[in-house]
Amino acid sequence: MENPVKLTRRHPLRYPPYSLVRFFKVSGDTPLYKASPAGKPRSARNALEEAAKLHGKFTCYYGVKCREPGANRMPTIDHLVAQAKSGSEGLCNLRMACHACNSDKRDQDARRYRLRNRIPRRTKRY
Repeated sequence: MENPVKLTRRHPLRYPPYSLVRFFKVSGDTPLYKASPAGKPRSARNALEEAAKLHGKFTCYYGVKCREPGANRMPTIDHLVAQAKSGSEGLCNLRMACHACNSDKRDQDARRYRLRNRIPRRTKRY
């Protein structure tokens, strides 16, 4: 079970599409979420994808490679801590990122990627 996150004023989970996803219940060991009140209970990843479609707007969490001409700006789900490094599928570990930034980040954690690309920590990228 993932740990509850204290949401600070600038935490990305306070803004759409993340704010549209609501915890529903725990089924076995898996937390289920809903992207809308009438929606089906889903995993965090699927609920976030549904919320992004409902919200209609997409802003890359990193905003590095998507600024380059010809970059693939298709929205994808990124893990802050890569699954290869035992990152979870919980909502707190998922962010919307363009395909170009997500593939450039590979299996690095978000902190290392920000440092490598000199992305300020407090910059609003969502």
